[in-house]
Amino acid sequence: MRNPKLQAMLDQELGEGENLLWADQPTHNNIKEMALVLFCGAVVGAIGFGFLITNNLLLDHAPWQNWNWQTRLEFGISLAALAFVGLFSAILLYFVVRNHRLTIYAVTNKRLLTLIAGRRGPEVLSCWQNKLEGIRKHETSQDTGSFGVYYEGTWRRGFEHIRHAPQVEQLILATFKLEPNLYEARHPEHHLEYH
Repeated sequence: MRNPKLQAMLDQELGEGENLLWADQPTHNNIKEMALVLFCGAVVGAIGFGFLITNNLLLDHAPWQNWNWQTRLEFGISLAALAFVGLFSAILLYFVVRNHRLTIYAVTNKRLLTLIAGRRGPEVLSCWQNKLEGIRKHETSQDTGSFGVYYEGTWRRGFEHIRHAPQVEQLILATFKLEPNLYEARHPEHHLEYH
């Protein structure tokens, strides 16, 4: 389901004679699940660290009372690191999901378009047909994938985490008369390094 605000911005961005062929927002289902797992790891690490410290102070017969101070320190630091890394990663993934909600990708008869809603207005990234040399698809699941775009002599990020990636790839190849993997066959020295 598309964000109505983004859809309105996209409609305003389209030029005269430009027809919208496909548009969608990135999916973030896998990212949400990953963030939840990381957050749970952070909670377990924080609770374990707190439990270890509390029981070291309060209980005389805890199993780890017989550990030497180095082992206790290593175990405590491991739990604290788990909590920190899990929490930091979950927060980072939250911002990725938030940015996905502010992004819409589109294929028109003239260009590939990425529109990102920002505080100062929309940021528009366009790859025009006459400068588009190739695309490279990376599938992240059976039906979801991302695209790198070879545009103006360099690989760039294209569409990330889109649904129905194989169908979108075929639409792009047919619309812009590109052959699959043709660019890579002609230029093997270029690697997929995004800029």
